[in-house]
Amino acid sequence: MENTGWLDYINDRLTGLRGPTASPAEERNHSDELTDQVPSLLNQELPPCGPIPQVAYENVNTELCSLWFQYEGKKPLDEICRAVHQDLLNEKLAYDAPKMRWRRTEVFHYEIRWASYFVRESQRPELLTESELLEQHKESFIPTELGFTCGSKHLLELWEEWHRKKRAISTQPPSIASLG
Repeated sequence: MENTGWLDYINDRLTGLRGPTASPAEERNHSDELTDQVPSLLNQELPPCGPIPQVAYENVNTELCSLWFQYEGKKPLDEICRAVHQDLLNEKLAYDAPKMRWRRTEVFHYEIRWASYFVRESQRPELLTESELLEQHKESFIPTELGFTCGSKHLLELWEEWHRKKRAISTQPPSIASLG
């Protein structure tokens, strides 16, 4: 006699994936709801720059996404961004010797810069007024925190496209049922 239900229950309890009353279908629905609500700022598309800043971006963005999902979207994004930024600054103070870190020093320095970018962008309102949109258009689409300069029109267009995706309005607001 096979008792896979009991083994699945034990495995799930040991790995902490779900409680005894949650079904796999309920978990998928909850996960799908959260995925639909991910802020556009956490878009996974890599910025149009070199590999070292891209690796740093991916590291920071992955950490932010992980925390956002851990808090199930209930904690404000700007708080999560500030926490990740502060963790990186603390790490910089704790491990000043480059050989102590698990990643390349250049990547780590760009991680701090990207975290600063995410803090700044997370504090911007999702919906902007017309005058704010005009003012934003005057700004560079390349994050100032990175310290990049660019004279290539094509590259600037790539940065503008990337930036627009980061500032896109979320596709679906949270449902009333998921708030309670």
